[in-house]
Amino acid sequence: MIHSTININNNNGNNDNNNNNNNNEIEEINTLDSLSNALKSHITFQILKDTFNEYSKLIKYGNFVSLKHITTGKYLTTDDKKYLTGSRGQIVFSTDALPEANAIWKINYPFGSQPKANNEIVSYGDTISLQNKLGKMLWAYPNYKSPTSGHVEVSCYSMNQYNNWMIEPNISNISTKKNSNEEKRYLKSEDKIVIWCIELVEH
Repeated sequence: MIHSTININNNNGNNDNNNNNNNNEIEEINTLDSLSNALKSHITFQILKDTFNEYSKLIKYGNFVSLKHITTGKYLTTDDKKYLTGSRGQIVFSTDALPEANAIWKINYPFGSQPKANNEIVSYGDTISLQNKLGKMLWAYPNYKSPTSGHVEVSCYSMNQYNNWMIEPNISNISTKKNSNEEKRYLKSEDKIVIWCIELVEH
């Protein structure tokens, strides 16, 4: 059993000492639940909770995310089918469902960069590479057109070059961290990147 005390200021308008001092009541805390409730009522706890919740939304290298098309609400995914033209690589498309592996992408450091430890926060302006849970890398081929949309062909390959992507913001309320004279903007879950909304799936 936990035995502790917490001071609670009681402002009831009465002043027995005529010196504007508030009376203090001592409440005994003898269970974990009462301790938790006392902490939750304290503003410092709420600030720490809000800070933690905000930090937990930050996207880090090594995290798995989904990419949701803002207009249609569909997720970027792939399967075993291949293009019959262009690169003849594995097709990439959007779907209403969120498959476990095909539509979940790992954020990696860009091809050609020095290997670093995961858990570094991704910032706007960073260059990244995307790899789904099946190990396929996301590619784009400017010289080829998608046979369905007519836009640049996007496909998946096992190779790991020419597959870097730039993180560019499309909203104003993105996460920021000011350090001396420079401002760094961090990528967060549910941020919108051009036409895609990034959603954190798992750390």
